[in-house]
Amino acid sequence: MSALLEVADVSKRFQMGGILGRQEVRAVDQVSFGIAADKPEIFTIIGESGSGKTTLARMILGLERPTEGNILFRGQPVRHDNRADRLKFMANVQPVFQNPFEAFNPLKRVDRYLQSTARRYLAARDKASIEAAMDGALQKVGLSLAEIGGRFPHELSGGQL
Repeated sequence: MSALLEVADVSKRFQMGGILGRQEVRAVDQVSFGIAADKPEIFTIIGESGSGKTTLARMILGLERPTEGNILFRGQPVRHDNRADRLKFMANVQPVFQNPFEAFNPLKRVDRYLQSTARRYLAARDKASIEAAMDGALQKVGLSLAEIGGRFPHELSGGQL
């Protein structure tokens, strides 16, 4: 199996407390799984509130470092020691947030997010290639630039966002 993502014995501990005493909290404890690169797969992390789902997701995205274990994306450690590493990783991995109304600035038009993504991750520079990239991405999810362009987040449904 060629792995797209490998999570191996990952743990995350936080120190809580202050001068009266410190306590260690295990947010994630010895999690391991792999996602194959050679076949489509839907993978879901589920659990009760407080079970470590968000902390695990933050570690996979490189926003939090594991206390123990390793996370590899396409065989490379998920570490963002510099801006170039982070941008390279984010060109391939994008989170989908649970509440889209919190993920978007209500004062920014939705197509501005798409434009900046096309520029940054697809290196699109001219207006035609930027719009083609935007429309292509929207078409993949059953939308179009004609219906999304120029609209604010509150003008779209949660599903559209």
